[in-house]
Order: sequence, then C-alpha cells, then structure tokens
Amino acid sequence: MHRQAWRFIAIVVFASGVAGCYVFPTSSSLTEKELSSKANAALATPATRAKVHDLLGDPWISSDRWRIEVYRKTGNYHELLVTLSLLPPVPLPLPIPGKKDLTGYTLVSYSPGGVVDAVGTAISKYPESPLAHIQAGDFAFTEQEPPPGSPIRTALQALIVSHERFTAPDVRIDVHSCTVLVGCSEMWCKSSAPIESQLDGDASTKYVMGTFGSGRRSPLMPLMPEPGAHTLHFSAVGKGGWGEVSTPFTCPPSALQYVMPTALVRRTHRIENLFWPHYRLEVTVQIQNDAPAELKESGVLLWTNGRWLVQR
Repeated sequence: MHRQAWRFIAIVVFASGVAGCYVFPTSSSLTEKELSSKANAALATPATRAKVHDLLGDPWISSDRWRIEVYRKTGNYHELLVTLSLLPPVPLPLPIPGKKDLTGYTLVSYSPGGVVDAVGTAISKYPESPLAHIQAGDFAFTEQEPPPGSPIRTALQALIVSHERFTAPDVRIDVHSCTVLVGCSEMWCKSSAPIESQLDGDASTKYVMGTFGSGRRSPLMPLMPEPGAHTLHFSAVGKGGWGEVSTPFTCPPSALQYVMPTALVRRTHRIENLFWPHYRLEVTVQIQNDAPAELKESGVLLWTNGRWLVQR
C-alpha cells in the first residue's frame, strides 16, 4: 500500500481516539472559597445571630426553636465546551461557550447562648451535579435529584436534625400533641416500588419512604397529630391497583412513638389472567415507644421543599 494511504489511515485512527467533547471551566461568580471564608469568619469570632445576618444577609430558612439557619446565594459559572470533529487532515476543535447556574448554601447552627457553634458550606450545580450533603453540628442540609419517574422536576431539599437532638428535653414538641416518627431501613422496608405513607386523610403528610438517604441513614418522618385515634395509610407510589394498607393506632398526649413498616410487593399469577402477573402490597407495621438501635443513627426531618414538618 502506498505510504500516503498509510499516513491517512494513521490520522483517522488517531482522530477517532481523541475525538469527543471536553468541558473547561473559565470563570465563576460564586466559589466554595468565598462561602467558606465568610462562614469561618462567623465561627471564629464567635458571632451572634445579628453579626451573622450582617455578614451573610437574611437567612433563607430560620428557626429559633432549633437554633438553625440556612443561607442561599445564587450565581453562575461560564465554561467552554470543546468538541473535536473527525475532519481530515486532523481533528478540528470547535469551542462552544456556555453559562450555567450555581447555588451556594451555608448552614449555621447556634449554641443555647445564641452564638455560632457550627457551620457548613457547599455549592450546587443542579441539575448537572446536585449538592450531596452539608453537616454542621447536629444538623444536615441535603439536596438531591428527584427519583426516576417522580412528577417533581426540581431538586429535593431537606433540613435534618440528629435523633439525639430531636429527642432532647429542651426542644421536645408541645406536650399538648403527640409525636410519631415513621422510619424505614434496609432491614424493615424493602420493596420493588417506592412506598408512600400518609396520616389519616391529610394529604400534606404524604411522604415517600426513604426519599432522603438510604437504609439506616434515611431520616425519620415526623408526624404531630392531636392526641387520640389515628390511621396510617401505606400505598405503592403510582400503583393504585396494588392496594393500600391501613394501620389504626392511638397516640397519647406528649407521647413519642416509632412506626416501622415492613413493606413487600408480592407478585402472583391468577387463573383468570395467567399471563399477566397480579401485584399486591403487603405491609406489616410495628409501633413502639422505644427507638430501635438501628434507627438511632437516623436523623429526623425538620423541613423539606419549603415546608416545616415540626414546630419551628
């Protein structure tokens, strides 16, 4: 074969190996260093709430009862997308500028004396790379992608407190209500479909088990009903034909109870419809007054997607 033909083949093979898309960040109006420097300044002073507000502005999420604040700051970053085309004699770089949004979060917790005792920061590039986790003392703020098939199109967000802090005497819920913590762990809740819980007929209490975290790290869902008789409903998300399981229970005043459902979706074949399987939701529920050791490692949801689940 002619030498020039061999040279052409070599160029094509080389181009095939290096061709593709490459992203190069060029600038950003918001950086992790900027967020952390302000947060660390509030921690080093140590600063009061008023000083933190002067430094960071108005909080996005705030609670006097839990002594916690979350700050949110938006920005953008520029990047250069370079594609290499397979045009002879060599791959041709095609730079394409782009601009995407950033969101910076700062989590600040306060001591009983009203000064900063823990901070945490992170930057989210959702939907490209959502924020995974911020930890500050007994609190965590998390942002994650919605589960596949979810009708929610925006990031899922939650503020979580440790089980120990939630059950501490100085922050316990009003004695005129009762508290139910619904938990789900790898040991107790395995299902081929997401399981949704709801208290009585209150749609605002709907929660998909294990939405945040996984296994024993999934936070507990708090419910604060009036003392008396209630019913917990469990159903498979988006699977109305799989049935619903209801569990009646009684919640005494100022009581703290734990609910652990064991969920299973059973598939059977009926004689009348042999070639199409029938699915049935089966749930066994345990209600007890003491927290299982496995769930003590779980946190408790305080706030999610713009809504407080407990007294703030």
